[in-house]
Amino acid sequence: KKIKRISNIKNLTVLRCYNTELSFINDCDSLFYVSIKNDTHLPELSLNDMNKVKLTNCNISKIYINNTKKVHVNTLPNLSFIRLIDVNKLVLSNINILCLEQLHFFAPDVKHLTIDNCDITYLSDFLKNSRLKSLKIKNCKGGKEFINLRLKGILDTLVIKNCEDLTIISDICNVKIIKISNCTYLRRIALLKNVCEIYVSNCNKLKTVDDLENVDLFSISNCINIIRLNNTINAKKIESINNISVKSICINDFLLSLYIVNNVNLEDLEYDNLFSESNLELSII
Repeated sequence: KKIKRISNIKNLTVLRCYNTELSFINDCDSLFYVSIKNDTHLPELSLNDMNKVKLTNCNISKIYINNTKKVHVNTLPNLSFIRLIDVNKLVLSNINILCLEQLHFFAPDVKHLTIDNCDITYLSDFLKNSRLKSLKIKNCKGGKEFINLRLKGILDTLVIKNCEDLTIISDICNVKIIKISNCTYLRRIALLKNVCEIYVSNCNKLKTVDDLENVDLFSISNCINIIRLNNTINAKKIESINNISVKSICINDFLLSLYIVNNVNLEDLEYDNLFSESNLELSII
């Protein structure tokens, strides 16, 4: 049950151990990577000064991790307490966000968060007041709406991909780059404010994109059922409107360039308050 100190190891994997004492890990100065998985049972785990820690499908009640570049937590059904200090990157896989919010979760220093294959119904509440720099949400189910995201500071990158249940993405602000792709049932994107760049692709049921304010670049492609791109899309550059069937596009006086490619059903291209001295670059292919 207790392993003596082991020197000069860089990678450690623990499999199917029961109540094993792992305190020796923190005495291994050379240790680079720790993986604990496959039904390992531990009342608690305490690790310091690692490059990467991965915990997969094991029974751990309490986790204390300090000064570690990346932590990946995957399927920990009995987790009741998690404290991460000086952890830069965190990946959560197969975790119920609601349960995570209710247990003792403390990770104030995480700057890069990936949510993978989780129920994201309460994700916005869970993230409120966090200081993230990047957020990636992928392969997630459960939440039909991703709305009202409010973080402290400015988020550099928001990526949402392969989230089948999402139908609405709305009311998100202060993000530099948003990338949305392969969200099968997404129908509406709206109220994205103070976002530098927005990229949307392969969302086949997307119908409307409305109320984008103070956007520098907007790109949409392979969204075959789009109906409307208008109602205050205040973008300076609309790039690569590619392979979509939109019938109406509204252009405003902020727009500097517009590229339309493979849009066979375009019927109405409306210029809204476009001044004669505007240097609009328009390309329709």
